[in-house]
Amino acid sequence: QLRKNKGIDYYEAYFFLDADCTISLDFISRMNDVYCTGKFDSICAYRDSKNFSKNVITAAYGFSYYRFTISCHRPRTVLHSGTIGAGTGWMASSKMMMDGWNETTLLEDIEFVSDKTAENYRFGFCEDAIIYIEHPTNFWISCRQRLRWSRGALQAYFLKSWKLVKSFFKHPTWTKYDLYWDVFPYSFFTFMIGLIYQITSIILFLTGVAGVNYNWMSFLNYVLTTLGGMVVASLFVSILITIKEWKNINCSLPKAILYNLAWPWFDIVGVPISFLSLFEAEGKDILNRFSELGANVNAFTSYRETVYYFSKIGEDIEDSLNLLLDFVQDLDITDESVEKEKGIICEELSMYL
Repeated sequence: QLRKNKGIDYYEAYFFLDADCTISLDFISRMNDVYCTGKFDSICAYRDSKNFSKNVITAAYGFSYYRFTISCHRPRTVLHSGTIGAGTGWMASSKMMMDGWNETTLLEDIEFVSDKTAENYRFGFCEDAIIYIEHPTNFWISCRQRLRWSRGALQAYFLKSWKLVKSFFKHPTWTKYDLYWDVFPYSFFTFMIGLIYQITSIILFLTGVAGVNYNWMSFLNYVLTTLGGMVVASLFVSILITIKEWKNINCSLPKAILYNLAWPWFDIVGVPISFLSLFEAEGKDILNRFSELGANVNAFTSYRETVYYFSKIGEDIEDSLNLLLDFVQDLDITDESVEKEKGIICEELSMYL
């Protein structure tokens, strides 16, 4: 609609913000200051936590976001390299949006960054523009969200990483090389290679293949070493994060110590989540199905009605319309799904009480 009425380039840039986030008072002006330097086509903000001290789950998300800033944004800023505009709290120039939004994976932001970096656009970071993000407080809701992110990351890598490689050989830059290895799911592949080796050894031993004598202690040692290494590494990193970002961590010192000790679970749980992300959920998620059609779907409620709608660029909307009609006319509601949604609604209500 904007393209028809005013044109995409009517505005110089566009902000991408989640509705439940809040921003610092000078957020827009700070982002604009960096954008006006002319060095970058897209700027991402400093992501802080809205509810860090709520429980160990929200604190784990907070540590994860702080880690991303420390390990990703700041080093690249120092090295004058392009960074990654991921999640919420970023802006993109109108020239990046001239062809519309063509990203359809579960992690559209990473897909967008891969696409645009391959097209030689540059992503920068603004430390002084702060966005406060509200994290899930329930473990199972957190797992569902992270499973979606993990699936999206694999989709984005396998669908778009080839564009980075192709672009690198045409116009090689450090940013393209750096981004490729940033989106590469190396932790997942490392874990899977080790696991496949152990499983293969067990199968060969059980089937009586000559010369194979499996040492069960080696498997146990592999599991314990992997978990132990993750715990020690996570604790070390969380301590560094706490020291570095203490002015932004809104909780008491005893709570911060507790959250440091509990944080390793966040990375450990990520291992089985990465494995599960390989498998399609039973019954495709409605968001997935709309994304595959190049459409975005959403809903809103008022006192009198609940409205479901989709948005899509282009004239070909018949498939998306049929999918929306199927969704509202043939609802598959079970007692189990009702109970699950009740839990989610209660969880969301508790955030505002």
